[in-house]
Amino acid sequence: MTTRAAIAGLGMTEMGKVYGRSATDLAVDAISRAAADAGLSLADVDGLYVNPGIKNDTDLRLQSTLGMRNTRVLATIQGFGSSAGQMVQMAAMAVEAGMAEVVACVYADAPLTEGKRAGAAYPGQARAMTGVGSLPFAAGLKAAPERYAVATRRHMHAYGTTSEQLGAVAVAARQWAQLNPAAQMRDPMTLEDHQSSRMIADPLRLLDCCLVSNGAVAVIVTSAERAATLAQPPCTCGAGARATRAT
Repeated sequence: MTTRAAIAGLGMTEMGKVYGRSATDLAVDAISRAAADAGLSLADVDGLYVNPGIKNDTDLRLQSTLGMRNTRVLATIQGFGSSAGQMVQMAAMAVEAGMAEVVACVYADAPLTEGKRAGAAYPGQARAMTGVGSLPFAAGLKAAPERYAVATRRHMHAYGTTSEQLGAVAVAARQWAQLNPAAQMRDPMTLEDHQSSRMIADPLRLLDCCLVSNGAVAVIVTSAERAATLAQPPCTCGAGARATRAT
């Protein structure tokens, strides 16, 4: 990648316990906000990358919902935790290659149900499994915290990483959240708060874990040249990288 592509607009809905809205509704809202933030209309968007979210409620039919008539690139991107970066990378590459001029990248999800705990957002966790596929569950690796705890412990063993260093990451993330009026958690957090929070899956504490949220975020990617003429200062896409690990 070079600096010939740029993020020109950002759209975010309210995040967290937002009920009564579908993932598709949230996606349309976020993309509309992102286009408006860039000073563009939805008619200017000719590319769309979509992440389906936890419940796979958002798919390529979003193109029709948005009323897109001249779509040049369209795809679902599922890279789990790296999906956002992958979408921006793919969009930048499409713009640089001349495949599209204005690409919207969106993540939208609405897994939370009013009156139900967040764990209910992962219905597949409780299903009966047999054979080799049952081994992680038998070992107690039933949800994301337990699985990431194993990777975290390995990182500690290999590199000497400490819980306090993990806490510094959580504190920094909360400091950024305090600057975002749409963030779900904006209360101040200290390293002492992190260290005193209860253990969820050793060595991960409560304040190491992210929240399940309803909401959507979208960005608009276009050429750096065009972005320079739009409403917001552009954020150029200088580089991108990703890796895939076999499991």
